[in-house]
Amino acid sequence: MSLAICSSPFPLDAIHAAPSLSTASIIKQQQLIQSTCDYLFRNLDKTHTLSSICKVMHTNKNTLSLAFKQQLNMGVSSWLRKKRMEKARELLLTTDMNIQEISNQVGYSDQANFSTTFKAFYHHSPLQLRKQDQHDE
Repeated sequence: MSLAICSSPFPLDAIHAAPSLSTASIIKQQQLIQSTCDYLFRNLDKTHTLSSICKVMHTNKNTLSLAFKQQLNMGVSSWLRKKRMEKARELLLTTDMNIQEISNQVGYSDQANFSTTFKAFYHHSPLQLRKQDQHDE
């Protein structure tokens, strides 16, 4: 089956079908993940909790968490953080937006928290990445 998980850039080989699930259960999980990822990717700038996401997706925490773990091998928060960092990197490299604007654009109201998360993810601060890119040109 070829279900494009998330309209955001997402490799199809990241889907891991749990061997103990029926085909119908797997399809249902993939549809839930697709809808959730699409919603979150369109709303990267918003604050999300697992409860608020579940409310929008009309599901419960256990169902959503289990679907992400079984199908994507990561939790909802990890997936969201990854997509936020990827979007931030893209904005740093392709726009002249300042770091605070980028931070807000990807859902971080606190620039220091954003920079710490970015550095943990990419092993460079946002400013270092931007300076390195400018140096490489």
